[in-house]
Amino acid sequence: MELTWSECMCLHGLDAVRNRFSNSLSKLIIIGSGFDPRMTVGVSALLQAAPHCRVLLVNYSEKQSVHNPAYTEERNRNVEKLKEICGNYLFEVNVEVWSRDIGATIVQKSMRSVISSTLISDYDEIVVDISAMPRIVSFNLIKRLLDLKKFPANRSKKMSILVCENSSLDDGIKSIIGTGSPEFLQGLNSFVMDMEGTRANTRVWFPILGLNEETTLQKIAKFLSPDETCPVLPFPSANVRREEEIVRRHGIELFTALEVEKRNIIYVPENQPIVMYQKLCNTVSFYESALNPFPGDSEISYIFSSQGSKIMDIGVLMAIIDLLQNELTVGMAILENEGYDKSQAGYQPENNELCCVCLDDNEYAW
Repeated sequence: MELTWSECMCLHGLDAVRNRFSNSLSKLIIIGSGFDPRMTVGVSALLQAAPHCRVLLVNYSEKQSVHNPAYTEERNRNVEKLKEICGNYLFEVNVEVWSRDIGATIVQKSMRSVISSTLISDYDEIVVDISAMPRIVSFNLIKRLLDLKKFPANRSKKMSILVCENSSLDDGIKSIIGTGSPEFLQGLNSFVMDMEGTRANTRVWFPILGLNEETTLQKIAKFLSPDETCPVLPFPSANVRREEEIVRRHGIELFTALEVEKRNIIYVPENQPIVMYQKLCNTVSFYESALNPFPGDSEISYIFSSQGSKIMDIGVLMAIIDLLQNELTVGMAILENEGYDKSQAGYQPENNELCCVCLDDNEYAW
């Protein structure tokens, strides 16, 4: 299997990001409105390097925003701060994630109507900052932009994915899980995965593990009933005991309920999304050769779920898109939460680290 982005460039740190984007190309920065205090960190750095960038703020509606006014207040404060930073270079669009009228997720349809070739036509470079975006928004946004890049008029445009990583803050935030059920993420092959006939002979699950997500893991495991499970752990990590703590919390589910063999565990450095992407694709390639030596004789589904950091999410999304392009049966399982418990979360800005994956830059050409 040939990997599309195996040699793309990954930048770490404020100085590296500034240096990369201090050029004359016309740029569009796309940022999501959210309560996360890291929302404006990336755009501030980019505007220092390229002061005349246009900034697109994506406002999105979530079910939990209706009955969590505290998050709305924090989001509004972040938006006001963004307006101060960007001034007249800021414009906004609205994306509907959930339709109360029909009681269903409509993010894919809404994203297609809002994000168009016309919107990006005036820019040579597009940077998507996912620091304050939920996965259902960021994954659909990036997938939509990559689809638009396939048109001849957009092929020369460069695209990058930016995130402000702070694992100590992420570990202090706990999702509040309600009575909802897991589902396949809309926009990433969800229709095929939801069809009754896609229950394959073999179903391989790649859960990207994080802290405080025990209930999520259990519910998704019950929803998928996988034949094979390959957990992904962040190692090495800034917190040297993080991987050990994750295993301790998920151990019963992994090794007793799912009967995971230790050799199935995939270790990925927590700040290396390209390594994540490569390891996931290579593992799927191994399963294809081992379990499906004669393509067409059997069906194998590869399902991903992510409870890890957003920097790891970048690698997961890259892997899913590449595997779909190779015409494999791939999907993303999610469980929508009803809010967050941030009582144990302490935000320390000195722990922030900017990471930028430049999809159209070859690291060996710089």
